Amino acid sequence: MALAPEVTLRVLEVDAVIPQPELIGKLWQVADGFVCITLGTSRVPVEVFGPGSWISSGALNICTPGALLSLTPSRLLCLPAHAAEDAFNSDASFARFIARVSMWRRQFTAQMLTLSRLGGSSARVVFGLALLAHSLSSSASHLPGNIEGNPLRIPLKQLLLADFFGLSRRVISSTFQSLSDGGRLRLEYGSVELLEPKVWEALYLSQVNGEADLFKKQMPELLRLMDQLAKGLHAQVA
Repeated sequence: MALAPEVTLRVLEVDAVIPQPELIGKLWQVADGFVCITLGTSRVPVEVFGPGSWISSGALNICTPGALLSLTPSRLLCLPAHAAEDAFNSDASFARFIARVSMWRRQFTAQMLTLSRLGGSSARVVFGLALLAHSLSSSASHLPGNIEGNPLRIPLKQLLLADFFGLSRRVISSTFQSLSDGGRLRLEYGSVELLEPKVWEALYLSQVNGEADLFKKQMPELLRLMDQLAKGLHAQVA
């Protein structure tokens, strides 16, 4: 099945918006850059998507309905609604993939709701970053990426991340500084860089698989746990 003639390229500058009606039904993939879904007139990210991520609301329904905001210069590939639906109905492997992505996005939304209600501020920030690391690096939400484990840059200012996690800017700043001092992230102007993303993903999985309860831990315990996970990952490589 040849889809290439149907695909168009959309180039977005920083702060460019694709309104919700234009997103509905179409299937989008982030070729490069970072974008997010926002609701109403708010600029607070509800979901964040990096290179390789699939975005669609309406018929395929693999993200929260809303407008799309470009956080960095971005390029998106767009498949029109009729072609996306035809591919879904005629290509079993494509349908399975979209179903998997849709299921994972619902899980992501549920975990973000949990994040807003449980645990102390440090645990909420750490799990939120681990969830973003998993979302932006893992094949659970798109094709495999960041296989080398390079630092993962999240191009969100601290104020936006504070809104994303439902915490004050002061709490976010203090927690980020502790994580920076612990060697787990690097603070840059307008962005946060997660060091050793595979450790962050392992931290996320330890919570999801019931191996650790991050929401009961304070920052020193969280940093020790990340150090333990890092040692385990390094031992596997060796």
